[in-house]
Amino acid sequence: DGCYADVSVIAGIMVDKAVYHLPLYRQHQRMLDSGVQVSRATLINWVKRGIELLTPIYKAMLKHILLSSILAMDEVPMKAGLKSKGKMKQTYFWPIYGEEDEIAFTWS
Repeated sequence: DGCYADVSVIAGIMVDKAVYHLPLYRQHQRMLDSGVQVSRATLINWVKRGIELLTPIYKAMLKHILLSSILAMDEVPMKAGLKSKGKMKQTYFWPIYGEEDEIAFTWS
């Protein structure tokens, strides 16, 4: 409610960011090049709102996966966030796979 963007625009922005590794600043530049005037702050707010809408679905999926009698997990190390100047923190993705071919990604 109250958002000027259609859900397909928000979904497209999020897919471009997560699946195709296209940062918001590049998406913003692409929009400007196409004549679409949207601030970068607006794009960030749209992504935040999209995440808020998806969070209950993710939580329900994760809860269902954790009820599986068989689970598979993997630890995927990745650098993210700043530990200190020029140094990044070691973080981990933990994909969790359930018996009904569902997968949820946790991160710590």
